[in-house]
Amino acid sequence: MVNGDVSVKEVVRDAARFHGHLGPFLVVGVKMGLVARERLGLKGLEGQVAVRLVPPFSCVIDGVQVVTHCTVGNRRLTVENSDGEITGDFVLAESGEGLRIIARSDRVRALVDEISEGVALEELAWKIAALQDDELFRIETFQRQGSGFS
Repeated sequence: MVNGDVSVKEVVRDAARFHGHLGPFLVVGVKMGLVARERLGLKGLEGQVAVRLVPPFSCVIDGVQVVTHCTVGNRRLTVENSDGEITGDFVLAESGEGLRIIARSDRVRALVDEISEGVALEELAWKIAALQDDELFRIETFQRQGSGFS
């Protein structure tokens, strides 16, 4: 459950409506955003996502935006092009309390392989939605010093 009354399924469906289709990397972003929202809350939340800026990887960004309300447009989300791990850094502006959420490389490789093999994107998306957070991510806490994410 999310916020006690909205299910992960509903959030994934909302994200798919926003994004235009349902795919596994969108759901990676949704789940990343849910971790940040559940552990830090929404008030004063800021984020930075590092991901390859080509589909399907960049779909993570829309999932994060839908769930956290941190968007490129409201300038509470910055996006960095990265050929490395898919990461999301989230921080509370006032306290500096933060989370780094890193998609497990083995899960990302498996997704890419399954997409290449022709497995349906929606099937993979629901498979990702069913994973526990620790099956999909490594999660680290940090305390931000100053402003920004560096």
